[in-house]
Amino acid sequence: GAHVQLDPALDLDTLNLTPAERTIARALQEYGMYLVDNAGEYGVSLYAVDPKSFEGDPYDGMFPAEDYPALSRIPLASFRVLALPEQDASWRRNVRLQGNRCTRFA
Repeated sequence: GAHVQLDPALDLDTLNLTPAERTIARALQEYGMYLVDNAGEYGVSLYAVDPKSFEGDPYDGMFPAEDYPALSRIPLASFRVLALPEQDASWRRNVRLQGNRCTRFA
């Protein structure tokens, strides 16, 4: 996926973020993230280490106890692309689309 970064010049104080959102936004400014897919109309989804791979929840008390916390106050327009992976222009030849009653392919 693309290596993207939240603009380091973005003033996080203007966004009215929760402490958890601010922690995530600051990490996105400093380290960025790899964007593999989007979440449709909802923006992007962020994944950290799966807490189920630990005996106890490593995020207990640090972040909301939600499966998918909303990060809607972090503006998508403030992300910038740092690097794109190599693109495979022939991917369509290697994919067999499976139609069903809900889909149509041109």
